[in-house]
Amino acid sequence: MLHRTGLRLLRDRLPIFNSLSERAGSKNLLPSLDGLRAIAVILVFLEHITGNVFREDTVESGAFFGPFLNFGDVGMGRSGVYLFFVLSSFLLTSQLLKPHINFRDPVLWINYGFKRFIRIYPLYLCVLIVYYKFPSFKYDFGDVLSHLALQRAENHFWTLPVEIKYYFILPGIAWLMSRVLKRNLLLTILASVSLILLLSLMSATVSTPARLSILPHLPVFLVGSLAALVQVKLLGCTWLRQRHVSTVMEAIAILSLIGIVLSLPVGLSHGLWFWLSDKVPAVLAAHWVYQLQGCLWAVFLVSHLHGRGWTQRFLSWKPLRHIGVVSFGIYLWHIAVLGYLDAHLEVPSFVKMLAITVVTVSVATVTYITIEQPAMQLRLPLPQPVALAKK
Repeated sequence: MLHRTGLRLLRDRLPIFNSLSERAGSKNLLPSLDGLRAIAVILVFLEHITGNVFREDTVESGAFFGPFLNFGDVGMGRSGVYLFFVLSSFLLTSQLLKPHINFRDPVLWINYGFKRFIRIYPLYLCVLIVYYKFPSFKYDFGDVLSHLALQRAENHFWTLPVEIKYYFILPGIAWLMSRVLKRNLLLTILASVSLILLLSLMSATVSTPARLSILPHLPVFLVGSLAALVQVKLLGCTWLRQRHVSTVMEAIAILSLIGIVLSLPVGLSHGLWFWLSDKVPAVLAAHWVYQLQGCLWAVFLVSHLHGRGWTQRFLSWKPLRHIGVVSFGIYLWHIAVLGYLDAHLEVPSFVKMLAITVVTVSVATVTYITIEQPAMQLRLPLPQPVALAKK
């Protein structure tokens, strides 16, 4: 009884628990997508944390499993980032593909830009101020301004300019899908494939100075937008409710996950890589692998929503959803927490990794409650956009 009372008091005191309950009960939200965000940030977190914490472990130091827990060179962080890209484009495109959206309504686009701004910049500014205030990060005021202006992005910050650039492109893509291609799935697929091939011919790579260019990553965003159109089409299909169809969709989701795991040169998949080629591909040299993973993430995203519910139930697990809700904070803070604790904690690597994890999630939770959540509740004093116009 005391345990239940304590949990109830904690839920009342911490807004994040209330927000989780509301999100779970919302008919307009898919709880498993929070879990997918968690998977994305966990992949990034594991690559960065283990690649640093376990990099010098040896058997003599007593950390026998250290070398096996080092995922720093397998590229799972990029896979997690691409999952973020797919999710972001999927969700935003889904909103813009709602019936009778009025693309000519300026209020719609003012609100669109404002919501994107307050979702990213308040917390991003807070993190950059911390980097500026602590001398060990070596950020001056000019560095902060150049990051905010998207002209520079050190370390993991590179994803923000790339994603924000897609925010500017997305309205045009949604308009093309809805008005020009008339939501025709086949025509949209052909147009997307043609554009992806064109981008490939332009030979834009992630290892060049054009690191902040959206071109190398645009195919992954397009796949997410295409997945949104597929989802819109599938929502009207009654045959999806048949048991054997949902079983097939669940199987497709699971096979997609297996494909993603096998595409990472880690563990048992090492044998597959050496069988296919004489060496495991380097992270930057295998951009096609990550684009393939982006496609597989999109397939998983759509198929798991129409499956038997096995993967949905796992991804809807509340602790995992909590990680997903605060995932933006975890992403922005984890390098700073890693750098500080790795330099100051003289403890076994596994204990250090646990400490970094706990502190990062705690800081992300606090900043979600104090910065992200209040910012997301802000509204412009404008009339409601004419999103649902009469025919």
